Amino acid sequence: MAKFEEEIQTLEEKGIISKSTAENIRQYYANSEDLDKGTNRLLLAFGILGAILIGLGIILIVAHNWDSFGKVTRLCFAFAPLLIAQALVFIAQFYKKGHSGWTEVSAILLVMAIGACISMVSQIYNIEGELGAFLLTWCLLALPIPYLTKSNISSLLFIGLTTWLGLETGYINYKSLRAFSYWALLLAILPFYYQLYKNKPKSNAFNFHSWAIAFSILAMLGSWTDRTEALMLLAYLGLLSCYYWIGESNFFKPKRTISNPFRVIAHIGIIGMALTLTFHDNLRDLVIRNNPFQTTEFWIALLLIALSLFLALRVFMHRNFSLIGYMAIAFAVIFLIIQYDPFIAAVLMNLLTLAIGIQEIVLGNQRHSLSKINLGLLVISFLVFARFMDTDMSFVVRGILFLLVGSGFFLANYLFLKKRKSES
Repeated sequence: MAKFEEEIQTLEEKGIISKSTAENIRQYYANSEDLDKGTNRLLLAFGILGAILIGLGIILIVAHNWDSFGKVTRLCFAFAPLLIAQALVFIAQFYKKGHSGWTEVSAILLVMAIGACISMVSQIYNIEGELGAFLLTWCLLALPIPYLTKSNISSLLFIGLTTWLGLETGYINYKSLRAFSYWALLLAILPFYYQLYKNKPKSNAFNFHSWAIAFSILAMLGSWTDRTEALMLLAYLGLLSCYYWIGESNFFKPKRTISNPFRVIAHIGIIGMALTLTFHDNLRDLVIRNNPFQTTEFWIALLLIALSLFLALRVFMHRNFSLIGYMAIAFAVIFLIIQYDPFIAAVLMNLLTLAIGIQEIVLGNQRHSLSKINLGLLVISFLVFARFMDTDMSFVVRGILFLLVGSGFFLANYLFLKKRKSES
């Protein structure tokens, strides 16, 4: 492409083509490249879909005739998909190198073939076992595939399998060793994510991995719950605060909303938890009876809050003060007050949530963001609505307050749009 640009520039300087013609040529080839990229993505999507449908078709046909096969035939069917998938990976790596469609489809088939082979061999020889053990074996065998094939989708599949393992062994059928294996396997795939960060920071593959990892860690944090569930609220707020500051970092902040999962999840999670904790009854349930220093939840919460404070201090130098980002620290103080007087804690929690709503409106006005203004108005509206539910007010008073809140929505949006129009 650089050579092409040099040739166009030379022709333009020598007067062989005009400036407008040169620009038209550049535009034409730019559009052709975009079309090629779009076509490649479409072929990749259809290739993946085709691979999945073929695999399901084979499974249904074999399953229908499974009982009529002998043991040797069954073993052939068990290992055949695995061998075919390995052959396709070999072709993709040595004969179709650079073709993303071949790479992704062959890697996906290999990951799925490993699971199918394990399950069929277990069925043939009547090997009994738990789902957690099966998933752990599958994950361990599938781990090298993303690194060997450079397949992004196989890496996402691995994260999904690892999360399934974590949910199975951390919540459903708790097995301490296998529950810890989730975190070890997640750490094992992080170097692949780091390579995407270094080499393809603006790619969809990196964005999908960010979403997958963020959701996976959030889903599995609760597996550390042992005896004191109340302390896990602090841990979740600590994790969400970490997400917020990661999303506000110099790398993620310029990205579009859809490409910044950490900021999106942090906003939704922190504001949702803040609104839930404004109810007095919910705060009374957070009074703990046992010694918190002897619980796993306490140390997990302390670690995450300390990490959020560290990230805040690194990012704060370049950002405005944000109540959402410091929610974990603020609620840690309120959590201590809950142990002595839940009512005072509820009042402080309502004031803190109200302050978050007001700050979102102010920041939205400063940054010319209508979405932030509406978010702040929604927080305040829900807070007002929640207080209607747990206080005795007449329907007339409630109706008047709802009218005022609704009018505030219309007025804020009208003034914002009028201001934007006058500045344009």
